[in-house]
Amino acid sequence: MDLNKLKISVDKFLSIKEKVKRHSKLTIKAYESDLKVLQKKISRDFYGTQNFPFFSQAMFRSYIIEMRNQNLSSRSISRKLSSWRVFLDWIFENSVDLGFDIGSNPLRNIKSPKMNKLLPKALSVDAAVNFVNSIQASDSNWLLVRDKAIFELMYSSGIRVSEVVNLDLKSDSFNKGWVDIESGFVEVFGKRSRRRRVPVGKPAVKAISNWLRVREYLVELKKLHISEKALFINKNGSRLSSRGIQRRFEVHSQNNNSGQSVHPHMLRHSFASHLLQSSGDLRAVQELLGHSKISSTQIYTKLDFQHLSEVYDLTHPRAQLKKNTNKIN
Repeated sequence: MDLNKLKISVDKFLSIKEKVKRHSKLTIKAYESDLKVLQKKISRDFYGTQNFPFFSQAMFRSYIIEMRNQNLSSRSISRKLSSWRVFLDWIFENSVDLGFDIGSNPLRNIKSPKMNKLLPKALSVDAAVNFVNSIQASDSNWLLVRDKAIFELMYSSGIRVSEVVNLDLKSDSFNKGWVDIESGFVEVFGKRSRRRRVPVGKPAVKAISNWLRVREYLVELKKLHISEKALFINKNGSRLSSRGIQRRFEVHSQNNNSGQSVHPHMLRHSFASHLLQSSGDLRAVQELLGHSKISSTQIYTKLDFQHLSEVYDLTHPRAQLKKNTNKIN
C-alpha cells in the first residue's frame, strides 16, 4: 500500500466525517489524533520504503502489545482500535474509488481490551440545587447572570456543554440549537447530528430571559459591534467556548461551601440520575439525553441502585441492626 495514498485517505475520511456526517469537533479531533498514531507507527515500521504490506491482524496485535507496554489504559487502547476499525470499514466500503484491494477489515476479529465501566459522578438532589442556587446573579454583574443561565439550563435539560456553546439566539436552518423561551424547550444537535427537543424548567427559562436582557445591555455598554448570533458570549462578544464554561465551573466549585468539585458533565449526570429516581422511565431518560443506545442510559440504573442501597443502609432497621451486630463482633 502506498503511504501517500494512506495519508490522502485519512484526510478524505476526516473531511467526510466533518462535512457530510457532521460529527462534532471533538469527535473529529479524536479521529484525527488516533489516525495520526496509526500513520506514525506504519511510517516508523516501513521507514525508507514508499509501500507497505496491507493491514493485517499481526500488525494490529503487535500495536496492541506495544501500547500495553507503554502503559496506555485499556480505555485509551480501545478508543484507538475503535477509530482504526471505523476507518478501515470506510476503506473497505470505498475500496474501488480509493484504488485499494482489500479483502476484509482485519480489526473485525480483534477484540478491544475489557474495561471496567465507571459509574458517572452525580450530585445529590440537594447538592445540585444548592450548587445552582449558590450563584447570586444581579444586573450589576453580567458574568454571574450568564453563569446562572448556563447552570440552570444544564441541570434543567441535561444537555452537553458542547451543545450549550452551540446554542444560537434564534432558530434557522443552519444553526445547531436554540432555546424556545415561550414554549419552554431547548432544541439541539447532539452527537452524530441527531436533533432533539428537551423541556426546560421555569427557573432555567427565567434565568435565560434575564441573561438575554443583560446580554443586550452588555453589547450596547461595551459597544460591541458583533454579528455573533450565539446565545452565550464572552466579554469580547465572541461565542463562549466549552473551556470557558469549564473555567466558570471551576470558579464556582471553589466558592461552593460543600467543597465538592463540580464539572459540567456532572450536572448532566445529575439530571439523568434524579429524573430516573423520580420517574423510573429509562426510555424517556434515553430520549432526553440523546443516547442512540439504551445501554448508554442503563448505567444510570446502577447509579440509582447505588443511591437506593445507601438509603437502605442509613434508614432500614435491619440494615442498622446488621451494622450494630458487626460492631459488637
